[in-house]
Amino acid sequence: MCEESGKMYFIKDFYYRVINVIRWIPTIWKDNDWDHAFLYKILRKKISHMEKYFRIDGHHLNSDKEADQMKVTVNILDRLINDDYLSNALKPHKEKWGEMEFKFNKCEDSNLSTLEFIYEKANTEKEKKQCRKEFKLAGDHSEYMLNQDLEYLLKLFRKYIRHWWD
Repeated sequence: MCEESGKMYFIKDFYYRVINVIRWIPTIWKDNDWDHAFLYKILRKKISHMEKYFRIDGHHLNSDKEADQMKVTVNILDRLINDDYLSNALKPHKEKWGEMEFKFNKCEDSNLSTLEFIYEKANTEKEKKQCRKEFKLAGDHSEYMLNQDLEYLLKLFRKYIRHWWD
């Protein structure tokens, strides 16, 4: 009887490992070593799989609570992967000042050019100055939001990751 259950465990374990390799192939195939976004994607996939496992097959009393913590972590990783912080911060700026266009102005004394940002609703020098100031504030805000997500992600890891076992 014991030998038979050992064989069943081996077959079940082998099947799980084959499925696990197959489900990771697309992520590993697209992985590269040059960017933090790839690391976020690997972490996201792993924690997402863990969350599903804890929700469906978790054995201990707090598995649903821990799955919720993992879901929050996955949501933060989604935001970091999408990296829309600046475009989100610039939405009010775009509504107020309109679309931004680029214009290159060639310098007379050299082969260099200057880059000018043109907004459809910023016409006077005072408006252009205010527009640039608000653009910088939006950029600073986007950086703040990014850092806030990174800090929260690390806080979740520090506080809960050792509890995420079943």
